[in-house]
Amino acid sequence: MTTGDTLPFPSDETQAVERIAAQWTLRQQQGLTPAEQKELEVWLESDPQHAEVFAEMNETSQLLDQLREPAGAEQPAAAGDSQPATTWRPGWLAPMLAAAAAIMIGWVAWTRHVASVGPYAAAAATEVGAVRELKLPDGSVVKLNTASAVVVQFTGGERRVRLTKGEAYFSVAKNPARPFWVEAGVVSVRAVGTAFNVRRRDDAVEVHVTKGKVRIEDAGAAPGEPTAAPAASRLLVAGERLSIAVAAVATARLEVAVAPAVPVGVPRAEMARVLAWQQQRLQFDGTPLAEVVAEFNRHNHHQLVIADPALAEQRFGGAFSTQGFDAFLEILEQNFGVKAERKERETILRKAGP
Repeated sequence: MTTGDTLPFPSDETQAVERIAAQWTLRQQQGLTPAEQKELEVWLESDPQHAEVFAEMNETSQLLDQLREPAGAEQPAAAGDSQPATTWRPGWLAPMLAAAAAIMIGWVAWTRHVASVGPYAAAAATEVGAVRELKLPDGSVVKLNTASAVVVQFTGGERRVRLTKGEAYFSVAKNPARPFWVEAGVVSVRAVGTAFNVRRRDDAVEVHVTKGKVRIEDAGAAPGEPTAAPAASRLLVAGERLSIAVAAVATARLEVAVAPAVPVGVPRAEMARVLAWQQQRLQFDGTPLAEVVAEFNRHNHHQLVIADPALAEQRFGGAFSTQGFDAFLEILEQNFGVKAERKERETILRKAGP
């Protein structure tokens, strides 16, 4: 294959990694020029996923070669024949390679599907101030907020994730035969093909649904068993929030739900504020200073401390980086009569004197 030959695929910017990897695999089989080989190496080194998928494509290509019927292989020319049994026409090359790429992509997707239905276990956590994305073998994605942790356990019959602390956003791949469960203390969320946010607070578990619907159940019940609460009050659809108050039972090291929860609608602007952490942003709108400080403290080792109780209920609004508390402190000092006493590990907030 010469440098000018190209496969009928769109560019790397508009196609999935699997398609680009298939293209490179086929080009390699035809023979790469030194310039093309260098281009391939740059592409492989630019992202660890590129090398992983490229290796899968090469392995798939070898498997397809082994499975090919003998009759499909090129036959030697019979004695006296002036032409080989198969005549290759240049115009056929691109369509044939495109078809071969489609077969490889389909084969890789099928093998990944087979692998995804088997047992799988993993754990992931984030440090203070960090955000992490965890891709699961079924195609689902978990995004972890600051100081959060999950434990993942897949079996052939279900997918289960335990949010042990913090907050996470779940984009669930649809599979009705294999339900997806998220456990957060006493709360268990069942979802199939949906997206939602779960946060474990000290006194409550909050669930926000952005796509599809979920059912909230008692984590102590067996999967699929109804809870004592009416089913209608436990079903959440996109655009709704459920906040379940909990209390710790110190002697048993357990949590228990202390009040029934009712879903409420969430305006789009409020939902955007709840999910702003995914872009490492904090958004406030008429929020008490005590809550603003608590949010900044979640994302930073340097802590803000309200020393004057009169400030706690004063309300503020705005958008900031999760590490942008310095900008917030300047606004407090310049516009809201607050004095910020900065120390090495904390900043004390008081009302400014006359």
